[in-house]
Amino acid sequence: MKKLPQLVVVLPKICLLLTLITIPATQSRAALLGIVAGSLYVLSKKYEFANIKKYLDQYRIIYVFLTIFIIGAAWLGYSLKNDSADGRFLIWKNSIQLGSDNFFFGSGHGGFQANYMNQQAEYFRSSPESKYIAVADNVQFAFNEFLQLFIEEGILGILLVIVAILSIVSTKNNSPIIVGAKSGILSILVFSLFSYPMQILPLQLNLVLFTAIIASYQTKSYFCFNFSSLIKKSIVKYVIIVCLLTICIWGAARIKELYNGYKSWATAGHYYRLGNYKMAVANFEKAKFIFEDNGAFLTQYGKTLSMLQRNNDALTTLEKAAKKSNSTVVQIGLGDSYRRLGAYKLAEKSYLTAYYMVPSRMYPLYLLANLYQETGKHNLATEMAKALLRKHAKIESEATNQMREEMNRLLQEKDDNR
Repeated sequence: MKKLPQLVVVLPKICLLLTLITIPATQSRAALLGIVAGSLYVLSKKYEFANIKKYLDQYRIIYVFLTIFIIGAAWLGYSLKNDSADGRFLIWKNSIQLGSDNFFFGSGHGGFQANYMNQQAEYFRSSPESKYIAVADNVQFAFNEFLQLFIEEGILGILLVIVAILSIVSTKNNSPIIVGAKSGILSILVFSLFSYPMQILPLQLNLVLFTAIIASYQTKSYFCFNFSSLIKKSIVKYVIIVCLLTICIWGAARIKELYNGYKSWATAGHYYRLGNYKMAVANFEKAKFIFEDNGAFLTQYGKTLSMLQRNNDALTTLEKAAKKSNSTVVQIGLGDSYRRLGAYKLAEKSYLTAYYMVPSRMYPLYLLANLYQETGKHNLATEMAKALLRKHAKIESEATNQMREEMNRLLQEKDDNR
C-alpha cells in the first residue's frame, strides 16, 4: 500500500486538536451537537452499526446509561445558557405561526426578515404577561434553517430540499472520503436545526465542497451532456468564448461596484458613530442604488436621515426598510419623523409597535411618555412613565438612568400641579 505524505497524516490531527480547543471556548451547543453527530456517523461506519447494536443488545443496561446521559446532557445544555434557549423557543413558536399563514408556497425569499418582527409584536400584544418578554430581541434569523425555509418557500420548498439532500447522500460508496463528506453534511444539517449556517459563508462553501466530493464519486447519471464533441465546432467554440468573456467582464464590474458600495457603507457608519450625519448621508447616497433592497442598509440610511431631520426622506427610506427587515430601530425612526411632522397618531402607532416588538426595552415607553406629554395626554404620559419605572434594564447605563430621572420628574411635576 502506498504510504501517505506526512502532511496528509498530520494535518487532520492538527485540525481536530484546534476544533477541540475552540468549540468549548465558543460555548456553542449547536456546533457541539453537529460535531458529535458527524463523529458518531464516522464511528458507525468504521465499526459498522450492526455490530455496535449487537454489542449493545447483549448489555441492555448500557441503553439505560445512554438515556440518562442524553437527558443529563440536554438539561446541562439548556441550563448553560437558558436565556438563549428560551429565546430560540420564542422564535420557533412565532415562526411556526408565521409559516402557517403561507403554508404551501411561503412568503418568498427574505420573507422571514420582512415579517417576523411583526409576528412577534402581535404575539406580545396578545400575551402581555408572557414569560418570554425578558428574552425577546430584534431577530434576523429563525435559528433553524428548515423553519426559515418553510416560512420563505413553504412546505413545497422543504420537500424539494429534502429530496435534494437524500439524492446527495444516497450513494452506497463508503470509501473514507465519501464517509468524511457525508459526516460534514450531517454536522451542518444538525447545526442548522439550532442556528443559521446558510448565512455563514465558510459553512456554505464547506457544504458545496462536501456535495461536490460526493457527486464526483457518483456512478449513476441523471443527465449527461457531451461538451467535448460540441466545442469542436468552431462557431460554437467562439460563441462560448464570447459568452464567457462577457460574464467575466460583467462579474468583474459587479465585484468592483459591490466593493465600492461596501466601502461607502462602512465609511457612512464611521461618520454616523462620530455624530457627523451629513457626511454619513453623503456616503450612504453613494451606495443607495447598490443596496436598495438591503434591509440593514435601508435601516441605517433612514435612521441617519431621521437624525438630520430630513423627515420626508427618512419616512420613504424607513418604510422600505420595514418591508425588507422590520425592527425596533425602523419603527422608532418612523415614529421620530412622524412626530416632527406633527403626525402624532402615526408616531404613536410606530412607538407602540416598537414597544410590542421587544417589550423589555425602556426607550419606546420613554418616547411614548414624551409624545403624550407633548400632545396634552397627561394621563397616558403618567401611565407610560410608571410602566418605564417598573422595568428592569438588561444592562444598566447612563441612558437608562437618565430616562428614569426624566420620568420621575414628569411624575413629580404632575403631583405638584394637583
